[in-house]
Amino acid sequence: MATDSIDPLDVARDRLGDPEASYRVGAGRFWTKFTLGAALVAYGVAANLLAWQFGVWGVDHTTLLVLFAPPLTGLSILRQLYTSRGLAFHVYPTGLLRVQGRQVQAFPWDAVALVAVRAEQATALVFEDGDRVTDCRLIVVSPVLRLSSAAVTLTRDDGESVEVTAAIADYPELVEEILSRTFAAAWPRLLADLRTGGVRAFGPWIATHSGLRCEAKIIPWAELKLGGIASKHLTIDHPGGRPGRWSAPLESIVSPHLLIALLAAARPDPLA
Repeated sequence: MATDSIDPLDVARDRLGDPEASYRVGAGRFWTKFTLGAALVAYGVAANLLAWQFGVWGVDHTTLLVLFAPPLTGLSILRQLYTSRGLAFHVYPTGLLRVQGRQVQAFPWDAVALVAVRAEQATALVFEDGDRVTDCRLIVVSPVLRLSSAAVTLTRDDGESVEVTAAIADYPELVEEILSRTFAAAWPRLLADLRTGGVRAFGPWIATHSGLRCEAKIIPWAELKLGGIASKHLTIDHPGGRPGRWSAPLESIVSPHLLIALLAAARPDPLA
């Protein structure tokens, strides 16, 4: 059999079996976004032609925003769709498989070292069994216009990375799958490291066995709680002692679901 006739997904199924779930750019979603992107670009062309004809260039910032923002957004949408054509993600018990054409990337859950989440806002969902945290994931939304504003990036131990964008149909569901699976693989290791004196960096904060450190200040875990995720930032409230709030860009926090689980593990009501 010729090499170029081999379907990489058939090979994966032969070795791993059928995936538990598959995600790709759905036809309906593709054409909806393509139509929207093309319409925004067409609007930009027409608006700029009229601007040249009537000489309204440089009137004010609002005029320039009206002229350039829509077509740039449209081009961004079309670019995302172009780069994601034929792309599919397959979820297996052992890892995530990315397939695009003849290119295949495998990301075993226990080999994922870093998870970065980009989102305008998100809601943390923590699962507990008694006083033990068993799962943590983020509920996100799929943006309609700015597809680049939402993504999840996985990086393996060897430095290989993959980005999952909102161009994928059922993107919020796939994000939940990724965070839940990586949590199950990384959470026991994180707890073991902290209990033996190790530390873990979460953006500007350092997690230790006794609490979270920001610069020279350490706040005990029991005095910390998640403030929320909004405007691309994750905030942590520390009402114990001197009331205050820490905030950092969500995307800068490595594996934010693990940090949120640490905050929940030390509180009887994690998200109160």
